[in-house]
Amino acid sequence: MVTLKTAITLDGKISAPDDNTGWITSTRARAHVQELRHDHDAILTGIGTVLADDPMLTDRTERPRSRPLLRIVMDSQLRLPLDGRMARSAKDDLVVVTTSASSSERRKLAKERGIEVLVLDGPGGRADLRSVVEWLGRRRYLSLMIEAGSKLNWTALESDCVDRIFFYYGTKILGGMEALPWPAESDGGGVRMPSGSTT
Repeated sequence: MVTLKTAITLDGKISAPDDNTGWITSTRARAHVQELRHDHDAILTGIGTVLADDPMLTDRTERPRSRPLLRIVMDSQLRLPLDGRMARSAKDDLVVVTTSASSSERRKLAKERGIEVLVLDGPGGRADLRSVVEWLGRRRYLSLMIEAGSKLNWTALESDCVDRIFFYYGTKILGGMEALPWPAESDGGGVRMPSGSTT
């Protein structure tokens, strides 16, 4: 079961370069996100989110789990900061999914920090999300939550691996041509929406 979670404004945006401070949603919504994390075996984000926010991506409910929440980062070039909060907190619960184009030296350094590195080449020189879902299934992880940015949301929808979507609406409007819709892929100077998707 793959769940995509995203917080969006009333006009379907997740961020804007000139107005990207604070939270889109309420404290109550963020508490519910923690409940969702607790209900999943694994959580996945993209390197863009990691570089922008330096998140932990942990289950903060403090309730018992059958096994630790597996944290996964899609990182085609292996840019994960090894001094960031996620890498520093790795305890056999962090996987970085990269491509064969990434630095072998960076892969070695990540492994030395206790980070599992998967090389899964996909289309367009990106790490392959569908292969990640299949890998999780083989490891008997039964549920995956995606908390990511616009590009990875787009990839998840295009790969047809999302079973359900949770929208958390904030009573805000970002507007503007530079504000990012919840799923979009960079396409030259603009963004391209996945086929069949609307904001």
